[in-house]
Amino acid sequence: MTSLFLRIAGTASLVVALVFGSLTVLDFSTPYGTVAAACRAVPRPTHAPISNRSAAAAAQRAYQALVTCYGGPGGSFKGLYIGPGATAWPESQALAGLLELAALPGTPPQLLRSIPGRMATLSAYRDPAGGYDPGPRWFWFGGGARKYDDNIFVALDLLEAYRITGSVVYLHETEADARYVESGWSTRTSLPHPGGEYWEDPHFGTDRNAVTTGGAALLDAQLLEVTGRASYRSWAVRDLRWLFGTLTVSDGLLADHISSSGAINAKVWSYNQGLAIGAWVTLYSTTHRQEYLRSAVALAQRALSYFRGHGLVDQTAPFNAVFFDYLMELDRVSPDAGYRAALESYATYLYDHMDHADGVVHLTGFDGQPSQLLIAQAAAVRVFDYLAATSTSTATSTATSSATATSSATSTATSSATASAKPSATSARSPRGRRTT
Repeated sequence: MTSLFLRIAGTASLVVALVFGSLTVLDFSTPYGTVAAACRAVPRPTHAPISNRSAAAAAQRAYQALVTCYGGPGGSFKGLYIGPGATAWPESQALAGLLELAALPGTPPQLLRSIPGRMATLSAYRDPAGGYDPGPRWFWFGGGARKYDDNIFVALDLLEAYRITGSVVYLHETEADARYVESGWSTRTSLPHPGGEYWEDPHFGTDRNAVTTGGAALLDAQLLEVTGRASYRSWAVRDLRWLFGTLTVSDGLLADHISSSGAINAKVWSYNQGLAIGAWVTLYSTTHRQEYLRSAVALAQRALSYFRGHGLVDQTAPFNAVFFDYLMELDRVSPDAGYRAALESYATYLYDHMDHADGVVHLTGFDGQPSQLLIAQAAAVRVFDYLAATSTSTATSTATSSATATSSATSTATSSATASAKPSATSARSPRGRRTT
């Protein structure tokens, strides 16, 4: 039934797109259906090194390629097969790339000026019943189940736009979306391990996922940081307790989800680890409670150890971009040369797969086929952003081993205060300034 609906919706959407004259290419035989031919050529590997300085230029080229290859009507981005109307998850990641790039020192000021127009495209996804739909309502006819993880990533973009622009409209929209995300918390006591955040609305499969529960904890922690409202802390702590009490696997990492039958999908994804690290770090930054920092450091060390054996390239670039976002948040408060080395290694991998003439990054998907998608390009922008924002001098002066960072976090626990003053909007971190130098 669901697949039939999607086929019908896809056909209807194509008719609408043709009426509006939005499509320039109608080649559905590959995932490049709406990508300009100039954006498809696969470059030869360059094996070129990347540094803080070259990463800033790479981020700008990659973002320009994102706009050139995937830019849609009215400041939006193109979808995968049918032209305009990218789904909410890729759209949110493209916006994240813009927001992070705009806050880097030396970034062209027109990027800052473009933020309101780009963010305005989210209004097409807003559902009158609350939250954001999986695609633009005019294009998808409001169809499809809303995804709580999509809404979390959109809300994180809105909150970042608030930090950058100071417009309280973005803050109000973030809080409204957070209330919708909170409605996804399971209250069914008959389910195994009651609690947790559902993945989609309506709750068709009743799966409760790490991405939604950890993501909700991160969103609540960031709203606590900005607003100082105690309810956000309560929700964040509740989410993290359920997450680690239910989805921790034998190596101390987070599994993907638990089904209604209680079966746990033990697949380890990088973004699930990253979101939880981000939630712990943000709670620590706001409350100065050392146990939150210790939890973040412990998870980061386990994740890096795991990925050294399994390889981050076996994950997807968007998942890794989320992971490195919050790993570098941890590095800001608990510096570790291992974190930055992992980031530089992965950024070099992406850089080696970028066409240095036009900025397009060419990767392969799980099936071994080219994965030249909006979301992969956005991930490259984000990873280059993080490396560009990492200070070479800081990396030199704080070069410590992973074991040293862990023991330092533990040894200072007894001497540090466990409570802090109530946070306020004025004391919240500056936009992406937590990574700038």
